[in-house]
Amino acid sequence: MSQLNFTIDESLYQQVKVFNSMEIELTYKLKSQLFTTQDNLKLEADDEKEILAILEDETFVSNEDFKKKFGL
Repeated sequence: MSQLNFTIDESLYQQVKVFNSMEIELTYKLKSQLFTTQDNLKLEADDEKEILAILEDETFVSNEDFKKKFGL
């Protein structure tokens, strides 16, 4: 088996560490935003269903009838 030795410049090593930590943080933020977006889309879809159900089931009056009824 062969052995390989190599030397890394310390400043380059520090830059790689910083880049790696930034990459990990960015990945975490993107994943959290993705989950938040999915939750919002689900909530909006549920809201749409509820609104459509209300529109189908409820009876509505015109603005003029409402104004007359309440003397506005």
